[in-house]
Amino acid sequence: RARERRTLAAQAALLGLAAAGSAGLLGHALVTLFTSASQAWAALPPASLGVLACLIAAAILAARLEGRDTWLQRAPQLALDAIVALSAAGVVAGWAAAQLGPPGPEADLGAVGTARTAVLAGAAILAAWLGRREPGREAGWLAWPLLVMLGLKLLLDDLPRGRPATLMLSFACTGVALILVPRLRAGGASRRSPPADGPPSTQAGA
Repeated sequence: RARERRTLAAQAALLGLAAAGSAGLLGHALVTLFTSASQAWAALPPASLGVLACLIAAAILAARLEGRDTWLQRAPQLALDAIVALSAAGVVAGWAAAQLGPPGPEADLGAVGTARTAVLAGAAILAAWLGRREPGREAGWLAWPLLVMLGLKLLLDDLPRGRPATLMLSFACTGVALILVPRLRAGGASRRSPPADGPPSTQAGA
């Protein structure tokens, strides 16, 4: 960060992808977020949480690097943010499903589906909130793909397996995300754009 080396940012993204894959974070996320809870899920090794903590630290430090003006310069940070978002969402979804009853033949599929919907909705809102400031701009871009994933999951998972009570909560979480994400993204865009009528001092003098 002190030397502002772009190659180090690209290396961080590549090593982050390798670390998340070898630690089982990405595979765990795909299972806990998108596969059926009717079959038991493999437990995530405790050491993987340490890897996730290192990935989060790397993403925060890389985000503080200034001068990301082009798509090429922003690509490593976007990739690192996406890896962290997917890995963290998978860990939280797996923990939430375990609290509702371990996945398996007797799992409450509706409740597990609602929990995973809440995790994706929360991830989209958090990404949009982080995107309000320049260091988190790449994280803010992830809010829209997360909303698309949320909508697809609602159609393919919650609706077929949910019951009225769980569907109501799933629709509520999705609705909150659909309301807050555009507002947060619009607020972040207005913060980064200069005023159309000149600086505040000019407006006050007029």
